[in-house]
Amino acid sequence: LKHLNMTDNLMDDESAKAFAESLSDRHCVLEKFHWERNPRISLSGIKMLENSAHYRNNLRQWFTSRFIKKIENNQMDSLNWMSKKYIGDLEINRLSNILCNGKNIDSLTAVYLGGDNITSKGSEALSEWIRRSECCLKQLFFRHTSIGDAGARAIAEALESNVSLQVLVLTGCNITSQGA
Repeated sequence: LKHLNMTDNLMDDESAKAFAESLSDRHCVLEKFHWERNPRISLSGIKMLENSAHYRNNLRQWFTSRFIKKIENNQMDSLNWMSKKYIGDLEINRLSNILCNGKNIDSLTAVYLGGDNITSKGSEALSEWIRRSECCLKQLFFRHTSIGDAGARAIAEALESNVSLQVLVLTGCNITSQGA
């Protein structure tokens, strides 16, 4: 089973807990799970479903590999990873490795990143690509991340050698006067 749609049902917290436990099974390969419009599930039930470790890892792998493949094939001009709870430093590091080691990756001109799982480690990894002469990035957005001062400094240092970036947005990234 790769796709399960349980939208518009009467699931409650007990059924959410049972689903979360089954989604955590190591044999589960579920990539997509829709549970919207189940009015009896409380916020804690929703969090149980979303935080099911195995489901989240499967979704993360499926999601990132889909985008990475397009980037490797020069088929993507913008990458939007805003509001993706399962995107974090690991995925940003993987993206940066592909960009730094790929050949002829010149189509990716805009990157939109968001979420608390992205820390200074993620921005430092992406900065490795930004500082390269092959980087063709024109727009970079970090919104509501946890990159903080260290991440902002890493980006600033990378920009010293970058000639392509035209728009940089760092909104709600826990940056203080130390990182500004």
